[in-house]
Amino acid sequence: MFSILIKIKRAIKRALKVRTRSLAKPDYGRERVVRLLIFSVAVIATGLLFPLGDLLAPFSIPRVGETVSKDFIAETVIIIHKSDKELEDERRTISRSMPVVFDYDSSIVDSAFRELRRFIRRASGLRDSLAGDTLADLGLYAEALASSFPLISSVALRETYFADSLESVYENLKAILDEDIYFTGALASLEAMGDETVRPVVVRLGGRETILPRSQALDLNRAREVLLDRLNTLARESTINVELHYEIGRHFIYPNLRLASADMQRREHEALSQINQIKVRVEEGDLILRTGQVAELKQVEILKEYVRISKERLFKDNPIMAYTPLFVRMALIAIIFALLYLYLKIFREDIYRSIPKLIAALLIVALALVPLYIGVTYGWDIWTALPVALAPIMFSLLFDTRFGVVSSFFIAVLLGAMAQFDFSLALYTVCAGSVGAYSVSQVRQRSQLFRTMLYLAVVGVALAFVTRYLTSPADPRYDEFILWSLASAVATPILAAGFLPFFESLFGFTTDITLLELSDLNRPLLKRLALEAPGTFHHSIVVGSLAEAGAKAIGGNSLLARVAAYYHDIGKMEIAEYFVENQVGMKSKHDSITPSMSAIILVSHVKRGRKLAEEADLPDEVMNFIEEHHGTMTMPYFYNKALEAGASESVEPEFQYPGPKPQTREAAILMLADGSEAASRTLDDPKPARINALVQKIIDQRYHSGQLEECPLTTQDLGNIREAFVQILTGVFHQRVEYPSVKADARV
Repeated sequence: MFSILIKIKRAIKRALKVRTRSLAKPDYGRERVVRLLIFSVAVIATGLLFPLGDLLAPFSIPRVGETVSKDFIAETVIIIHKSDKELEDERRTISRSMPVVFDYDSSIVDSAFRELRRFIRRASGLRDSLAGDTLADLGLYAEALASSFPLISSVALRETYFADSLESVYENLKAILDEDIYFTGALASLEAMGDETVRPVVVRLGGRETILPRSQALDLNRAREVLLDRLNTLARESTINVELHYEIGRHFIYPNLRLASADMQRREHEALSQINQIKVRVEEGDLILRTGQVAELKQVEILKEYVRISKERLFKDNPIMAYTPLFVRMALIAIIFALLYLYLKIFREDIYRSIPKLIAALLIVALALVPLYIGVTYGWDIWTALPVALAPIMFSLLFDTRFGVVSSFFIAVLLGAMAQFDFSLALYTVCAGSVGAYSVSQVRQRSQLFRTMLYLAVVGVALAFVTRYLTSPADPRYDEFILWSLASAVATPILAAGFLPFFESLFGFTTDITLLELSDLNRPLLKRLALEAPGTFHHSIVVGSLAEAGAKAIGGNSLLARVAAYYHDIGKMEIAEYFVENQVGMKSKHDSITPSMSAIILVSHVKRGRKLAEEADLPDEVMNFIEEHHGTMTMPYFYNKALEAGASESVEPEFQYPGPKPQTREAAILMLADGSEAASRTLDDPKPARINALVQKIIDQRYHSGQLEECPLTTQDLGNIREAFVQILTGVFHQRVEYPSVKADARV
């Protein structure tokens, strides 16, 4: 699966032509067209996002919380209708606030009292008809009473036989039922009131309506609790049998409140039909905003509606003028991007001439614009939450610190313009972007991004304090600004670390972090080189030291030079025995083959090295060194051997490497280091003077043969490189003191 992904990625990179520029002649006409197309797409895409709202609206509309600098007076009647969501919310609120209506059925109450009266009379009559108080009489009494009132327990029925006054039981229960239960009525279940606790309860009795608090609404269970509570209170005032009263009274509580569904629907329909569709109405000549006043949401909405009405009139009267704001915005965006293109053309031609790098740069800019667009679209008003330092950090890591700092100013202008020229956002972008770009200038490990988090946190908190707290001390959102700035400071470097591999892999960038990872000698490719071609591995390590020293001497990328040197000869692994550094104690295999075949074998290590590098997914910048470290040099040994065998001088191209010649200073340094290290092994007496002469000879040969003509090395650079090489090689081949032999009978 991994190999398939690698192949897909290589195909994309080939389509983007992320390879050495000299492999194909540049088509400057085509590149101009592509650059113009990229410019147009960037301007149009950014213009459509700008200024995060109505593309045809003017710049002068203030934002919520902004202090206006002039009076805004309505020149016509402005009517703002409620949105569908607002209407739906209002309907929902009305529905939830409509009362729950119940009809009070007094006939049920009368029936309950009649039944209670009948029970008392029946009990009194039976008790009077029985003269004795024997157990037989008590049983007959209970059976006779139970036949008429079967729901009352037998224990309660027997208790009535011994009650002092059944009439007082009736009076007590009637008073409690009348005053505490049936005064408001009883429900069969509280579920009839619904789940909305804000809805009032209305009880209708004839033409009178009583609003009842929900807490006072009674169902059968709560009514029985009220009965027991009132009986306990009455027992404290007089001597009564609470259990007897309760067991009798609880059976004469009937639900007498019925839900008036039809009336509730009628009331809700009438309330919903009276909803006003108009949210705000402003008459002609009314003052919308006064100079120095802080714009609120309602006022901004009025101004936007006024702009919409004005645009409709303008479309009817002069359609061309109606599109003027859009043209102005596109022109402003085009000017900003043109300035970026001009900067790149003058100061960073390497980016300007590279279509992949140009596309990558604009995609990084998009990383800064899209969060602002999303944030403002969803109503965020906290600029400290935006990862504005993301793009400058990415530019600093992928290109250099200078470009990262410069990009922060460019992005600040874009973001400030998109946010209707918000100076606070522009200032925050410049400060956070510059600090972020500088903080990653020396990043050699991903863990060092924690330092960037700290710097961004300090900048965010400081600017939030300056632009929010000092300008508006009473702003309650100050703590929120601080929290968002800290969150952004943590998230921005993490996002940068996440996006970095994508840009490195797809667009051919190589950062110091990646190079440090590749410099690990335990990498599979280097371990294989050490096992299969130990001589070549040792040669590569020494060449790496030379290349690193040479790059440092001229201010080049020493890390890139060293890492590229480690991998420049990986193509020798599969045919290691054909290279002299691996032929220890064995006869050269070139003695048994023709010079032309030897040349083919030697050339193959370049092509094979590129293929192995692609399979291992090495960065393109490192792979280019594999192709360039021999340039188009001739193999003098085998070429002269062919001439001695009778070949003509016309065969020289067969003994040349395919190239290309070194395109960068680091690639040229690697070529010189490779030749100097190999030649230094032939010295019998490697004294500093002889090493110096040998290195100078190698440099002169490469220079006069034209191998350095396509890289930006100067004569002074070559002198500094030679001195660095001599110092390293002198240390490698330093002479040792001959130690005296130890006698066999020596004593310590």
